[in-house]
Amino acid sequence: MRKFKKNRFTLVEILTVIAIISILSGILLPNLVKTRQRAKEVRWLAFNSVINRDGDTILNYNFMYDDYEIQSGSSLVPALRNGAIGCTINGFEPKDYDGIIIGSYEWRKGAGRWNGFNNALQFDGVSTYIEIPGEKVLDFDPLKNDFTAMTWIFIDNLSIPQTLLFKTQLPSASQYELTIYPSKIDVTLNGVTKSWNQSQIKEGKWTHIALLVVNVSSKVYINGADLNGLANNTSIGVSSICKFSSPELPLANIQMASLPALLAASTNSNANSNANSNANSNANSNANNNNSPGTTVTPPSGADTQGQGNAYGTLKNKKAKTSPAQPSTSITPMRIGSSTLQNAGTSLNFSGKMDEFIFIRRALSPNEIKGCWQMGNPY
Repeated sequence: MRKFKKNRFTLVEILTVIAIISILSGILLPNLVKTRQRAKEVRWLAFNSVINRDGDTILNYNFMYDDYEIQSGSSLVPALRNGAIGCTINGFEPKDYDGIIIGSYEWRKGAGRWNGFNNALQFDGVSTYIEIPGEKVLDFDPLKNDFTAMTWIFIDNLSIPQTLLFKTQLPSASQYELTIYPSKIDVTLNGVTKSWNQSQIKEGKWTHIALLVVNVSSKVYINGADLNGLANNTSIGVSSICKFSSPELPLANIQMASLPALLAASTNSNANSNANSNANSNANSNANNNNSPGTTVTPPSGADTQGQGNAYGTLKNKKAKTSPAQPSTSITPMRIGSSTLQNAGTSLNFSGKMDEFIFIRRALSPNEIKGCWQMGNPY
């Protein structure tokens, strides 16, 4: 009976196979990673378009239009296009709330969260900020109206204080403000400042930050997580002298069906709980305010919340010509990335990249905020 000898692979053959696999991996893996990032970007852009159609969304800058300009005075100036086309607040026009880019800035094409697929705006930390000319729906009393502000940032220098959101009426009184410090975050509402310790924000990494104001209580979320452990609560000396209201532009009290539907974290029980909580808080608020201006009302009859178009623009090689509302001399326009106040003689300007900013005139639920982070998370 003949015995067959098993032929083993030689070392050369094994090394050859390993080399071939390595070469193929080097060719295919970058394409797979790029395809994955592209898929995430498409998902985010579709989600961002849904937020555009929320009846309470006032500002939605997705930084996709790097050639967008608006008319300011006698000249065209670079700006961020406001995509909030579904807002149901009376008299609201999205173009009035396009963001004018001021100072020394740089468009970083393809340098957003999706590695080549979306743009980011580089703030220089000294002079760059975004100013919103329109003021009526942004100049409200945060002690009466809830709101949510969210942004994605890539911070360059965390060793200095930097303001992400600022709105004031008096030279020394913040109507609402959010400032990042090396180890804390400050939120000011009508002159009262609250601070949270934080260590989650890192230099050189994309971070989602959300400011939530509900029933006069403020919360800060970083990457979908609520910052607990309030460090202090300090008044800066201005309180009742800061009174704001916009009775001609009441806050629309509507529920958007499509946004929670896209958030896997939301459940029917949470929705019912939020609905009951909102009903109770609105009832208490109306009782306390005696139906004063600024309380919530239903949308006007026939209001269109669907909007039109999609998140991509058609502005390439074109110049948009709109006429934004001019800010009054008595009220400081809302700023993104800077403050008119100073810290030890130094302006609190943001240093880093930003590729999304959203402002909604209602308080999102914790699950909705977490879902917004998950939809936009590049990691």
